[in-house]
Amino acid sequence: MKKASLLLAFSFLFCFTASQAQTVYNSSGRRSPMKKKADNGFDVSKLVFGGGIGFQVDQGVLGFSVSPILGYRITDKLSAGLGLSYQLISAKNYILINDPNTGAQTAYDYNASILTPSVWARYVVYENFFVQGSAERNFQSFTDVRYDPNGSGQIQSYKRKYQSNAVLVGGGFRQPITANSSFVAMLLFDLIGDKYSPYVSRLDYRVGFNVGF
Repeated sequence: MKKASLLLAFSFLFCFTASQAQTVYNSSGRRSPMKKKADNGFDVSKLVFGGGIGFQVDQGVLGFSVSPILGYRITDKLSAGLGLSYQLISAKNYILINDPNTGAQTAYDYNASILTPSVWARYVVYENFFVQGSAERNFQSFTDVRYDPNGSGQIQSYKRKYQSNAVLVGGGFRQPITANSSFVAMLLFDLIGDKYSPYVSRLDYRVGFNVGF
């Protein structure tokens, strides 16, 4: 399905204050940040989280997506984590079927949902420029229509489900907003190009908001 995406990214935070360093006084009397650190070395201040929500509007095609992420900053430049995306798509008069008797064509609406868990890693190559790779599993479900195969002449609607893999690689740019948060924009390319992949053009544009990166 050909569609152009117009993404309006909105930031959403699960717990912004949890990512901020607390302030204490050291022995010199100066204030210094105190990191919450467990005995096993896990550092709360290195968590990366956030994501975005997006919209698609183009010639009768409407889409809405929510894409939260959660990760960890392994080094100052390398981060990795998990992601989950849920997308709803609706297209007016997209499904066309022909009457087996008269040949008359009838159009029906297309409605689909896509659930995508993923793992990702990104590396800062220069200042605010970074590269990213992710592996995804897309679970797609949509309502299709057909004439009754038993010959009753009635139109039937039924669910169709597909699964597809995607490996996305590319680069992006982060624009710092505060000392611990950034606006993020990326352009990724699907290396697999599965016929059931939601990335029809094999390109994916993403924008969002991250804390800790």
